[in-house]
Amino acid sequence: YDYDTTTANRLLDEAGWQRGANGMRAKAGTPLAFTLITQSGFAIRENVSQSLQQAFRAIGVDMQIRLIDGTAISSLWFKGEFDAMLHWWQMGADPELTLFFAHDRTPPAGRNINFVNDTALSGLLYASDRAIETTTRYDLLRRAQRRIAELAPEIVLYNTAKVDAVPVTLQGFTGNPTNAGPFWNVHAWEIVAR
Repeated sequence: YDYDTTTANRLLDEAGWQRGANGMRAKAGTPLAFTLITQSGFAIRENVSQSLQQAFRAIGVDMQIRLIDGTAISSLWFKGEFDAMLHWWQMGADPELTLFFAHDRTPPAGRNINFVNDTALSGLLYASDRAIETTTRYDLLRRAQRRIAELAPEIVLYNTAKVDAVPVTLQGFTGNPTNAGPFWNVHAWEIVAR
């Protein structure tokens, strides 16, 4: 989604969220406000949260930030006790998405922390899990990803680069951007003399 304050302001006006004297929006006496939670101690997340706060304030939305330590945030996350959450995402080594988006995989049965309840999406996800043919699975996962994009339960805001530094004497190393980590092909590594 493009950053477009003109369209955002128009949509909010059309939805009846009017600006008050303080510049913030309200509808029928209810302020347009929410709290974004994120894990404390991560400079990137704290900075992005502040940027989001400024962007929302520019269109009259009062977004508060609540920083929570890493152990406490998980319980809120898995109970769905938050208005909005800024978190990270790392694709698994296998592109399985069922655990994260199927309607019956909300906590504690899975990690559908957005509480997505879409039967069409769940059907695609479970079909992809059962698909044996790679091309069939690929097609089903692409369709599922399109559906997730339409539903927009999560919006990607930024990407961080992952850099692996290895000595020149290490041969056979191949980086891996998934949760399998850098040791996924350790069996192919070899230390060679310079």
